[in-house]
Order: sequence, then C-alpha cells, then structure tokens
Amino acid sequence: MTSFEKTMLVNFSQSQMYNLVANVAAYPEFLPWCQEVEILACQPDSKMVRIGVRHPLFPQLNLTTRATFHPDSSLYLQQLSGSFLAAFEGHWQFTHATTAPDLPPQCWVTITVRYRFSNPLLKLALSPFFALLVRMLPELFIQRAEHLYAQH
Repeated sequence: MTSFEKTMLVNFSQSQMYNLVANVAAYPEFLPWCQEVEILACQPDSKMVRIGVRHPLFPQLNLTTRATFHPDSSLYLQQLSGSFLAAFEGHWQFTHATTAPDLPPQCWVTITVRYRFSNPLLKLALSPFFALLVRMLPELFIQRAEHLYAQH
C-alpha cells in the first residue's frame, strides 16, 4: 500500500481542527477535487460517507468510507467501497500543544493515509493525481482553518 504521513503544529485549537476535519459535508466548499459528499448513514460516533472525486478523465470516481469520530482527538476513515481504490485508510490525530496563556492556542495535527488502487491500469492513470491530492490535504485544511478561525 502507498502511505503518506505528515505532522504539523498549527495555530488553532485541538477542538477547532477536529471540528473542521469532522465536518465532511463541507469538503466540497474547499477541497478542489471533491465534487460531492453524501452522508449515507449516521450513528452517534460514525458516519457512512460517499465522496465523489473530480478528475477530468474519469468522471465517475467515488469512495465510500466509514468515518469514526473520537471528539477532539481523532477521526478514522476506512473504505467500504470505491470505484478506483481497493483499499483506503485515513487517520487524523489532534493533540493539544502547550502554549503560554498569552499566546493563541496550538495543536499538533497528524494525518496518515494509506491506499491501494483496484487495478494496475487505474494505478498508472491515477497515481500521480491521487498522490498530489493526498499531499495537498494538510495545507488545504490549514487554509480552511485560517479562513474560518482567523481573528480579524
């Protein structure tokens, strides 16, 4: 499986970053490759979510995952089905960073993504696109946090 992991210190609280990532319905508003999000089922601590992925050569890319929520600390995504991946896992971890009382809140955010394409042809065609998409995620979420939470 292909893996990606990144840890970063951000100038937002653990709760702010968790809420941003957990709000999957808002993804099409700021993730340029996210065509649509459909919440298929809701439980108190999880959601089944279908995400439509925008790609010019492959109009019907989608991924259905179960998102398991651990408020303010983590979010785990596991593929249930998909049109182009045989396996997908995503894990977001949020850890409070100790800061001085007069400084803005900070937290550590770690994102880990593991995936495998469903066949060699799709891997050849989509691997560069999907690898870029995954590497862009941390920065896109930080930009969204700046947009939503920045003090004016």
